[in-house]
Order: sequence, then structure tokens, then C-alpha cells
Amino acid sequence: MSESKPDTEKQKRSRSQLSRVKKLDPETAKLLAGIRDKVNKKDHGRKVKDADILAKALGLLTSTHIQELQAQTYSQKDHLQMAFESYQKQNGKLTMDDFLGKLMRGEIQKVKGVGGGA
Repeated sequence: MSESKPDTEKQKRSRSQLSRVKKLDPETAKLLAGIRDKVNKKDHGRKVKDADILAKALGLLTSTHIQELQAQTYSQKDHLQMAFESYQKQNGKLTMDDFLGKLMRGEIQKVKGVGGGA
């Protein structure tokens, strides 16, 4: 019987974490409040909550949006690593040092399969 208690508490924690709203940066919070105010300018019905707006907006995300969000997180080092990996797939194994040497000597102009190249 004591084994089921931790599972229940764990499940409760998991559910509460899912329903907890993350803090928004001030600019995003201001944008959300503006949208909420516009949506709630109506004569009938209940007030629209922030969660209603966010749920609708999140449902509109496409795979393209997700890829754009992922790309925004890449550092220059990430781009270099992706170019290195792509170059290796096309040209065989080499060390990062050799790859950097080829880049600096101009032997590699652009790596295929990488957004901005190297």
C-alpha cells in the first residue's frame, strides 16, 4: 500500500507542473494582455482567459514554425558543428582541425545541406 502513495504523489506533481503557467517576458505579457483586451470587447459570453488565447495560438503552430524556433537557438558553434557533420557525410571522415583548415584556406566555400553554409 505504501508503494502506491509515491506514484500518486508523483502523478499529482506531474499534473500540477503541466498546468503551471511559465513566466512571460514583459513584452510578450503586454502583447498577450492587448490581445485578451481586444477579444473581451464583446457584449455577451464569459471573459476569454490567457490560457484560451495561448491554446488557440499553439494549435496554429506548423512544422515550419517549429523549425524556425529551433534555428533561432543555434549558436555559431552549433552552425559550425552542423556544417562539419554535413561535410563529413558528403566527403568522408576528417577531423575538425582539418575541416577548419580547409575552411580558412578557402577549399570549402559552402557546405551542402546546411542553411547558411559554413
